[in-house]
Amino acid sequence: MKSAFRLVALSTLLATLTATTARRDGCTVLTQRFPTKVFYPSSDVFEYENAEFWSNTQLLDPACIFRPSSAKDVSDGIRILDATSGKFAIRGGGHMGIKGANNIDDGILMAMSNLTHMSVSADKKTLSVGPGYRFSDVYPYLQQYGLTVGGARLGPVGVPGILLAGGINFYGNQFGFSADQVKRYEVVLANGEIVEATEKKNADLFWALKGGSSNFGVVTRFDMKTIPSKKVWAGIYTVAQQYLPQFLEATANYSSAITDPLSHIVPAVIPVPSGSEINYIGAVILFYDSNTLTYPRCFEAFTSIPNIGNTLDFKTMDEFTTETGAAVVPHINDIFVSGTVVGKTYDQLL
Repeated sequence: MKSAFRLVALSTLLATLTATTARRDGCTVLTQRFPTKVFYPSSDVFEYENAEFWSNTQLLDPACIFRPSSAKDVSDGIRILDATSGKFAIRGGGHMGIKGANNIDDGILMAMSNLTHMSVSADKKTLSVGPGYRFSDVYPYLQQYGLTVGGARLGPVGVPGILLAGGINFYGNQFGFSADQVKRYEVVLANGEIVEATEKKNADLFWALKGGSSNFGVVTRFDMKTIPSKKVWAGIYTVAQQYLPQFLEATANYSSAITDPLSHIVPAVIPVPSGSEINYIGAVILFYDSNTLTYPRCFEAFTSIPNIGNTLDFKTMDEFTTETGAAVVPHINDIFVSGTVVGKTYDQLL
């Protein structure tokens, strides 16, 4: 029995040493190929990149950080990692609370920070954008053209994560998920090949990337459909605890029968500490795609409730997502959970 145990322990140790060696070899070969783009612990770039995450759940210990600046760099890097069996993670904007989703212990972190191409086509119908940007970079850039895109509802959210994961957005009732608004991808495959994926070219990959996250390749460019937009009517409407029943009823009624595709809401019940007690307020982000109409009927159930805060006004998407983005608190211990409300009647579900 002792011999068998020792054999298992030795096999585990050898496997661990082999894996660690492979990862270090990956860092070594990457450094030989990219001497100015691979960074190790104690370097300023490493320390910066390894802290550039929204949630502290991603504060891990990669062996090195590879920071490519082109699709060719990514391609060469993937070939090296494949040849050395190097385990790696990819980080775009870093807005994810699931541990290991965009960082890695004792492996290679590929940080997309320097893939920062952004341009608008001559006909102004397409935005080409690299995965190194956040939407707080995208919206002000598009504003000069009187355009926007169906991207993140909060400015600090990164471009690649939301576009590959699906993407709830303010224009969803008109145009679908953020992923639905991508019409072309430049992708590095697992073998290092650089391809384009569209509805007609590599159509299966094009389909898979719309919600498949980073499981099918490393996207180095997104081409998105643009949306004409000078200003929208939007803001945050907040009500006191005593009005929460009406607030929840308004939320349920809106969600069960969306009547106006120009509208979008993000409701929340927020705990507010008050001495030894915790009170609650209701806050809803209201968005309406119009630069002329105020207080549309679809929001009347909310706006008829007496408020303790109201920022509704005409705003550019840059201004609005800067406002909503203030809710993004960096470097917190954030986790994702899900739950189900059980009930058979309207009152029970409320």
